[in-house]
Parts: sequence; structure tokens; C-alpha cells
Amino acid sequence: MTPPQTTQQAATAPAIDWKKCRMSRSGNVLTPKARMYWPKLLVPEENTINPGAGKSYSVGVLLPPGVDLTLLKEDAKRAATAKFGSAIPSNLKLPFLAAEEKKGLEDFKGWTLIRAATKESRGRPSCADASGKAIEATPEEAYSGRWACVSLKAWAYDKAGNRGIRFGLQSIQLLDHDEPIAGSRVNAEDEFAPIEGADGSAANNANDIFA
Repeated sequence: MTPPQTTQQAATAPAIDWKKCRMSRSGNVLTPKARMYWPKLLVPEENTINPGAGKSYSVGVLLPPGVDLTLLKEDAKRAATAKFGSAIPSNLKLPFLAAEEKKGLEDFKGWTLIRAATKESRGRPSCADASGKAIEATPEEAYSGRWACVSLKAWAYDKAGNRGIRFGLQSIQLLDHDEPIAGSRVNAEDEFAPIEGADGSAANNANDIFA
């Protein structure tokens, strides 16, 4: 669903193709319409993508099958060329991942997952609503599964022979609401078997366990 526009915007703004990347006015790449996966936009956490790099804000970007990622791939190539010149390593780690190969995303066959992050020192990524107005992200608004458009900038790394491309997280435009993506979290009903007594009175106590 195309985000709502005001009458003035509709008259002056060109129609957006939400299946294609676009360039922002600041030179970053705006993704096609995508779903956020485990966004960490409020409180920075230890960077699992780049261990040892300190805390960061991050988000997984889930891109549907059939979207045009040309500009993102060109930006990745630009970053690689800037770092390695014409001799781009053949074993370069690329940031475009098959979503279904990740735990918790098995149902997203054919989707592409990009992980993006920005250092804590650079501040919290800014967010906008569908009209482009700046807003404060909250857990109720910026949740895993919501549709969004994400501003990214590729950069290359070469650390102890570990070479690759990553995307820096710039900002996010929050779009349509959707069902939350639970990821690898397991439902309680699948974890626990019935026990005697509604209050669990027949369960083992500490003396039974540690005797």
C-alpha cells in the first residue's frame, strides 16, 4: 500500500516505485519497501555483526522477492573499489544474504536480508513517518515486521584478512503496519507440558531438585 500523501504533496511529488532503490538527496541509497527485522533503534547494543566494534544501533532489512536492488549492488561495488581498487578480492563477503537460511526466517524463502548498523557515537538513527515528517521511534512503532524504507551507505572493511562489505544505517521511514516477526523466539505452548494442579503445586520443589 502506498503511504498517504497530502493534497499538496500529491500534486508536486513524483510517484514512488516501492519495488526499486532510489538515491536520497544526501547521496545515500533508499531501499525498496522492506520489512524490519529485530530493529535496535532505541538503545545501542553490542555489535554482533562486527564484534569488538563497540555498541551500535542496527536493523535487519528484509527485501521481498522481485525488488530491484541495482543501486544497492552498485553502492557495494563502489565501496569495494574505493577500498581495494581494481583488485577486488574473490572471497569478499557480501552483505546480501538469503533470508531463509537464517534461524527464524525460514518462511521468507526468496527474500534478501541486509544487516545495517551505525555506531553509538554517531547517535540514534533518525526516523520519519509515511509523510516524511520526523518522529521519535518507540517500541510500539519501530517493531520487527513493520514495513519501512531504509537509507543505507555501503563501506568496505579489511581486518586481519577478513574482507567484506557492510551497510551503514543512516535513517528509516516507517510505513505500513504488519504482523510482528517473532524471529527465533519459541511459543510458550510449544515449550511446556501440562502439570498437575493449575498452580503447579505438584511440580518439584528445590529440595527435590538439589537433593
